[in-house]
Amino acid sequence: MTSERGRYRYVKPCGHDAFVVYPTRLYNLEMKRCADVLKKGGMDAVLSGITVNIRMKGFTSTLYRTGRLLVVPCSSGSDAIRVADSVFSVLSSDRKVLKSMNDAEEVL
Repeated sequence: MTSERGRYRYVKPCGHDAFVVYPTRLYNLEMKRCADVLKKGGMDAVLSGITVNIRMKGFTSTLYRTGRLLVVPCSSGSDAIRVADSVFSVLSSDRKVLKSMNDAEEVL
Protein backbone atom coordinates (compact mmCIF):
# COMPACT_ATOMS: atom_id res chain seq x y z
CA MET A 1 0.00 0.00 0.00
CA THR A 2 1.35 3.43 -0.91
CA SER A 3 0.06 6.94 -0.44
CA GLU A 4 -1.32 8.87 -3.38
CA ARG A 5 1.87 10.93 -3.48
CA GLY A 6 4.12 7.87 -3.57
CA ARG A 7 6.07 9.06 -0.51
CA TYR A 8 6.10 5.61 1.05
CA ARG A 9 7.81 2.50 -0.18
CA TYR A 10 5.35 0.36 1.71
CA VAL A 11 3.09 0.16 4.71
CA LYS A 12 2.79 -3.14 6.54
CA PRO A 13 1.18 -4.56 9.67
CA CYS A 14 3.36 -5.05 12.71
CA GLY A 15 1.92 -7.35 15.35
CA HIS A 16 -1.75 -7.19 16.30
CA ASP A 17 -2.41 -3.46 16.50
CA ALA A 18 0.31 -1.57 14.67
CA PHE A 19 1.50 -0.59 11.21
CA VAL A 20 4.95 0.46 10.04
CA VAL A 21 5.33 3.09 7.31
CA TYR A 22 8.56 3.00 5.29
CA PRO A 23 9.46 6.08 3.21
CA THR A 24 10.78 5.73 -0.33
CA ARG A 25 14.05 7.30 0.78
CA LEU A 26 16.46 6.23 3.49
CA TYR A 27 16.67 9.33 5.67
CA ASN A 28 19.34 10.25 8.19
CA LEU A 29 17.25 12.51 10.39
CA GLU A 30 18.60 14.58 13.27
CA MET A 31 16.21 13.39 15.94
CA LYS A 32 16.47 16.35 18.34
CA ARG A 33 15.70 18.76 15.53
CA CYS A 34 12.76 16.60 14.41
CA ALA A 35 11.34 16.59 17.95
CA ASP A 36 11.68 20.38 18.14
CA VAL A 37 10.06 20.90 14.71
CA LEU A 38 7.17 18.58 15.56
CA LYS A 39 6.59 20.38 18.89
CA LYS A 40 6.69 23.74 17.13
CA GLY A 41 4.15 22.34 14.65
CA GLY A 42 1.75 21.58 17.50
CA MET A 43 2.43 17.89 17.97
CA ASP A 44 3.11 16.15 21.27
CA ALA A 45 6.64 14.94 20.49
CA VAL A 46 9.29 13.67 22.91
CA LEU A 47 12.87 12.79 22.09
CA SER A 48 13.51 9.33 23.51
CA GLY A 49 17.13 8.39 22.91
CA ILE A 50 17.45 7.56 19.22
CA THR A 51 13.74 7.94 18.43
CA VAL A 52 11.00 10.54 18.69
CA ASN A 53 7.70 9.47 20.26
CA ILE A 54 4.68 11.35 18.92
CA ARG A 55 1.12 11.31 20.25
CA MET A 56 -1.66 12.60 18.03
CA LYS A 57 -5.27 11.83 17.14
CA GLY A 58 -5.44 8.72 19.35
CA PHE A 59 -2.24 7.22 17.92
CA THR A 60 1.23 6.88 19.39
CA SER A 61 3.99 6.88 16.79
CA THR A 62 7.70 6.23 16.96
CA LEU A 63 9.87 8.01 14.39
CA TYR A 64 13.26 6.44 13.63
CA ARG A 65 16.32 8.15 12.15
CA THR A 66 15.74 6.45 8.77
CA GLY A 67 12.22 7.91 8.55
CA ARG A 68 10.47 4.66 9.42
CA LEU A 69 7.35 5.37 11.47
CA LEU A 70 5.65 2.84 13.75
CA VAL A 71 1.99 3.72 14.42
CA VAL A 72 -0.02 2.14 17.31
CA PRO A 73 -2.78 1.33 17.98
CA CYS A 74 -3.61 1.14 14.32
CA SER A 75 -5.87 -1.27 12.48
CA SER A 76 -5.51 -0.02 8.90
CA GLY A 77 -2.78 1.05 6.53
CA SER A 78 -4.81 4.08 5.51
CA ASP A 79 -4.81 5.34 9.13
CA ALA A 80 -1.04 4.81 9.29
CA ILE A 81 -0.60 6.77 6.05
CA ARG A 82 -2.70 9.65 7.39
CA VAL A 83 -0.54 9.80 10.53
CA ALA A 84 2.66 9.61 8.47
CA ASP A 85 1.41 12.33 6.10
CA SER A 86 0.74 14.60 9.11
CA VAL A 87 4.15 13.94 10.67
CA PHE A 88 6.12 14.39 7.43
CA SER A 89 4.13 17.48 6.48
CA VAL A 90 5.20 19.17 9.72
CA LEU A 91 8.80 17.97 9.34
CA SER A 92 8.90 19.31 5.77
CA SER A 93 8.13 22.79 7.08
CA ASP A 94 11.71 23.03 8.40
CA ARG A 95 14.34 23.80 5.74
CA LYS A 96 17.12 21.72 7.32
CA VAL A 97 14.93 18.68 7.85
CA LEU A 98 13.46 19.03 4.35
CA LYS A 99 16.96 19.26 2.85
CA SER A 100 18.09 16.10 4.65
CA MET A 101 14.92 14.35 3.42
CA ASN A 102 15.49 15.51 -0.17
CA ASP A 103 19.18 14.56 -0.08
CA ALA A 104 18.41 11.03 1.15
CA GLU A 105 19.18 8.01 -0.96
CA GLU A 106 16.16 6.51 -2.69
CA VAL A 107 15.44 2.89 -1.81
CA LEU A 108 13.82 0.76 -4.49
